[in-house]
Amino acid sequence: MLGPVFSIEIITSLRRARYIATRMIYACTLLFALWVAYTGSSAFYMGTPNIRIVAQTAQNFFITLTFMQIGAVLLVGPAIIAGTIAQERQRRQIEYLFATDLKNSEIVLGKLGARLVHLFFIVLVGLPVVAITRMMGGVSTPIMLQAFIITLSTIAWVGSVSICVSVFAPRARDGLTRAYLWLIGMLVVPGIVVSLIQVLSGFTWMVDPEL
Repeated sequence: MLGPVFSIEIITSLRRARYIATRMIYACTLLFALWVAYTGSSAFYMGTPNIRIVAQTAQNFFITLTFMQIGAVLLVGPAIIAGTIAQERQRRQIEYLFATDLKNSEIVLGKLGARLVHLFFIVLVGLPVVAITRMMGGVSTPIMLQAFIITLSTIAWVGSVSICVSVFAPRARDGLTRAYLWLIGMLVVPGIVVSLIQVLSGFTWMVDPEL
């Protein structure tokens, strides 16, 4: 279903140093955050390790790690995916793809699948850090699975929105900007609507029905 575009995109994108640099920066950031969390805990200053305190530190850091992973997907995902189709159009290379026997779905899904693989690799970099927190205790297997499922669903959502914007964007820069705007709108607008509903519902309870 992905077609030959997926294989070509994987091979060519593996040669790009920015993806390797992104994974290295992300791994160093997670390790630094773990070091800061542990040195800031009371177990570090007490000198003697306390199992309960260390486990609580690992649990708090795992929650922070989950938000960092989701934030990394929201920040890096559009930068990797949103310009893939628009860039082909900007370089006037999309016509060559249309001239082949490839279907539109093979072109779009092939490019999307290759970029999702790189985005998944970035998230996978945090697996050794998660293993360290697992040895410290305080993080159960169901919680880890839930966090992993939430991260995967976020990757799928960001990838779908980004590739959809990229199909209609005339340039890669426009696709990137529109993808971020769509994601911000889809994250912020529901919260604003819920807050307004709560405020209005609370206001109606304050009004005297006899008036």
